Parts: sequence; structure tokens; C-alpha cells
Amino acid sequence: MLVEDEHALRAAFTAFAAACERLDPTLRRSYGDEALVEEYLRGRLLSAEVMVAAGRPTLLAIGERARAREDEAIELGTTCEASLDAAERRAVADYAAAVVVALGLDVGIFHVEIMLTADGPRLIECNPRLAGGSIPQLCRIATGVDPYEQLVHLCLGAAPTAQPADSGWCATSRALASRAAGRFAGGDLAWTAELGDTLVKLDLFVGPGDPIRRFASNHDYFGFLITRARTSSAAEAAADDALGRLAAATGLSLYGAA
Repeated sequence: MLVEDEHALRAAFTAFAAACERLDPTLRRSYGDEALVEEYLRGRLLSAEVMVAAGRPTLLAIGERARAREDEAIELGTTCEASLDAAERRAVADYAAAVVVALGLDVGIFHVEIMLTADGPRLIECNPRLAGGSIPQLCRIATGVDPYEQLVHLCLGAAPTAQPADSGWCATSRALASRAAGRFAGGDLAWTAELGDTLVKLDLFVGPGDPIRRFASNHDYFGFLITRARTSSAAEAAADDALGRLAAATGLSLYGAA
């Protein structure tokens, strides 16, 4: 919830207290009555994947996160590599490395979310683990490095066996999230053949007749797709085109689809 002044802040806390009262008692005990208040940051939401071996960080990739127009809390996917100029990329890479060093994360692959603001990078969160979802696959397509493979080497005490390089490809993922509850009716997916190797993957977690939940949390995604192209903008355009075609074929109202 975004508030602009003290009056709105007080109203938000009143609404929060009422929502807590409606929670199942077990959930309420788990969550408590505390609320997190943060500064609202305007900028580009990025994620840096940082590999650390023997205490030395190496940037694997930087992705740019896409969010729904209706609600910025709904993440639609990631594009790797993010379209950054050299100065922006260096600033984000140095900032992410400084974060993992400051936290004492000395071995592994870590996921650092950053808002690139007009005043430079600002930390959103640092996850002491490999990125989730489709990000490791995007990283592999864009850099030629398989994060899962390298993480195994690191956990066994070995040195990394590969270093990131420009593969010549950019990759974009789109999560499948419905604006309304319903049932998956299936649909003609013959259009996927038209996209050729631009469409790397289309994974559906549901079949004909299965229920589709209105998106309210990450548990409500019902699949995802990945596209690739020679530029980040082309990969994003291909992903959005595929998302629109899927929405038309299934009759679902999907976040991110025109």
C-alpha cells in the first residue's frame, strides 16, 4: 500500500489493524501485529546474481524485473541482461558486490534486488541463496553459465569452472497470472510453432478443467514462458507477444497481456 501523507498513513494502519482482526487465529499468531513501513523508491527494479568463491564476488548477470501496471507488487518476469549503459552496470555490479561482502556471504551464489534510482542503486533485499523461478535459466541463456552447476562446485569446495560471458542472447521470462478466478479451458497452442526458437519454453502447471486462482500471491502463478532474442528489447517484445497470444487462445485475462 502506497501512502502520500500522514492522513493516508493513519488510514492505512487502521485498515491493517482491521485486516489482522480478520485473520485466522493461527495465522495471526504467526504474523504478529507489526507493520513494515519503507520509503517508496522510484526507479528500475533490478536483480544482480553474484557468485562468491573464496570470499571474492563475481557478477554473473543483472536482470530487470517487469511489474504489472495495475499493481507494482505483481512481478511479471525478468529480462537478462538488463539494458544498462556501462556506468549503470558498473554502479550496480559494485553495489551488489559490496552488499554481499558487508553481509559476510563468502561462498555461494546470491540474489540481490536493487532499485536503480536517480540517486544511484538502493538495496531492496539480499537473499543468501540462488535466485528462484526462471532467473537461473535466463542467466544461463544470456551468459553461458549454468548457476546450478557452479553452485554445486562451490558447495563442494571447488573453484568455479566457468565465468560469465556475453552469449549473444538476451532472455525474458513472463509469469502467468490471472486477473480473475476461473477454470483452464485449454486452447489451441499451434501458434507456438510460429515463434520457432525464439520461444524457449512454455510451461503450464494446469490442464484442461483445472481451477485458476485470481492472482494474490506467488502461489497463484499457473505457469511461465521464456523467450530469447539478440537484444533485451526484442526478447521483451517476443515475451509480451507470446503472453498476448496465450491470453487470446485460452480466454484468460492475464496480467501483462494487452
